[in-house]
Amino acid sequence: MTATVPDDLAQARLRRNLKFNTIANAEIVVGDPVDAIDKVEDERFDLVLCVLGSDESSRITPAFADLLISCAEVLNPGGTALLALPAFVGVDENSLSETGFPVKELTKSLTPDDFKNAMPWRIWACRSSAD
Repeated sequence: MTATVPDDLAQARLRRNLKFNTIANAEIVVGDPVDAIDKVEDERFDLVLCVLGSDESSRITPAFADLLISCAEVLNPGGTALLALPAFVGVDENSLSETGFPVKELTKSLTPDDFKNAMPWRIWACRSSAD
């Protein structure tokens, strides 16, 4: 597992979370997570998880469909990319058809009813082709 996080605080939180969940052998790099996706060349993944904070979200919102495409391009066939954005970030849902991949918002299906009004994130998924 490789993770790119935006700063030392995020790195410390992720290390604690991985240790708590007994996940070992994770490489955690501090850098720009969005740029990290674009720099992947020969490696392919079954899962890409991209959690964007407020700073990254405001920068990427105009090109959200492009980020989904970049994530889907580094997936193994049948792989999934999950993207989480702060709930206040607007997404041009019409641009999602430009990706060429099935894209679905999962926020409501992943949030328990008693948390629906307090959900701070919107979660999107896209799958690469299965060929």
